[in-house]
Amino acid sequence: MGGNQSSYVVPGGTCRVQRWPKTHEEPITSVFAVSPSVCLSSSKDNTFSQFDFKNGKLQKRWHGHSAEVTEAVYGHQSQMYFSASRDRVIHVWNKDSVSPVKSLAGHELVVTALSLNQDNSMLVSGSRDNALILWDVQQGVSVLKNSISRNLITHIHWAPHSNMIAQTGEDKDVRIWDARTLKVSQTFPRKQHIQLCCQISDDRNYCLTSSNGFSGNGCEATLWDLRQSGIVREFKGHMESVGGCCFIPSTLSNGQNLLATCSSDCSVRVWDEQTAECVAVETVPGSGPLTSMAVFPDSCLCVGSFNVGVSTFQLEKQLERWILFQVASF
Repeated sequence: MGGNQSSYVVPGGTCRVQRWPKTHEEPITSVFAVSPSVCLSSSKDNTFSQFDFKNGKLQKRWHGHSAEVTEAVYGHQSQMYFSASRDRVIHVWNKDSVSPVKSLAGHELVVTALSLNQDNSMLVSGSRDNALILWDVQQGVSVLKNSISRNLITHIHWAPHSNMIAQTGEDKDVRIWDARTLKVSQTFPRKQHIQLCCQISDDRNYCLTSSNGFSGNGCEATLWDLRQSGIVREFKGHMESVGGCCFIPSTLSNGQNLLATCSSDCSVRVWDEQTAECVAVETVPGSGPLTSMAVFPDSCLCVGSFNVGVSTFQLEKQLERWILFQVASF
């Protein structure tokens, strides 16, 4: 698979960007870290794919949905793949399958969000039909279902090694669900804008969410304290909707608590969790809205976009200053 390089100047030197052919011609809807340098991406082209961005190799593309694939995730324990779609169906795949090994039908509208528990035995899905469904992956059946009026679900994150499921929605609420009962166990003060993304920290003490908005109104990330059900701080600087957010593991940040966001303003930002200071920012020219992001074990960030596929960034500290720079696109 051919590619080309371009260069641009960053503090401390020149950065070369490896530009591989795009894996999707339509907008990217989600990205997911499979392993170092291997990224799963879903698209409005009705497919999802797995790409090795270090070697420029498209490892697999899965076809099977009749509409946009809204999210795709990988089970590191089960080595299975899961895809959600506007066709209202969730498909389960293995790496070599041409057709789904299972199909999970139960939502009445577009399935917008997926997340797995730690051992990959259970899957939770969310939809614009206001419902969360808990699935037994092995049996391929729904175990629990719960709906809340006007709760059009935008994103879900099942915290590792726990029964906590974070969920955001178009009703502007952030909820924590108990996976054992699929009932809401915790709510927070309602935000002013639709919440688009959520992630629970590895220590399960905090939840990070991102907001819709425009012209700098809204457009923030919010850090919530799960022990007190309140806001710790907000991270403001983006000018348009913040489509993706994630914690950066302390092993990649020299022990400093950092988080990252991406926005429809074409920028990726890294923030100091303690001070809310933006410590690094990089733009993706011509990208259109940045829709989603994933962090990799080697301090790479992958960011999905409307117009330029997936962009990969490296985060480094040079002379006491954090530097974020693009290293690849595909």
